Amino acid sequence: MAKTLQELQKIIVQFRDERGWKKHHKPKNLAISISIEASELLEHFQWGGNNDIAEMSQKSEWKKNVSLEMADVLIYMFSLADALDIDLEKAILAKNDINKTRFPKEEVKNISLKNYTQRRKAMRKLKKKIDDA
Repeated sequence: MAKTLQELQKIIVQFRDERGWKKHHKPKNLAISISIEASELLEHFQWGGNNDIAEMSQKSEWKKNVSLEMADVLIYMFSLADALDIDLEKAILAKNDINKTRFPKEEVKNISLKNYTQRRKAMRKLKKKIDDA
């Protein structure tokens, strides 16, 4: 059965509290832990090209390991949200609204530039256009 963000956060907080870990879950420590876990996730992609990763993603063991690292990142993210009393659902929806304004689908949908530098320049130009409006 699918869980809401609030239900997931409650499960994570309950797990933490049953183990007496709240005293260790300070915002700085949790933010550091998010970064560490995100780095562990990146290790699965570090040396592979897009074709290699596409091939690896078909292997259940690789997918399982990646999913567990993703879960670690989210668990710490939920824990940080709890420590800072941030409603993640509201934050996600607010950020999505900001992104809709920053990147209007009519203007960005067909940007298919070949390299990252060109893409960044195009997005900066678009952002400046939006900011100047």
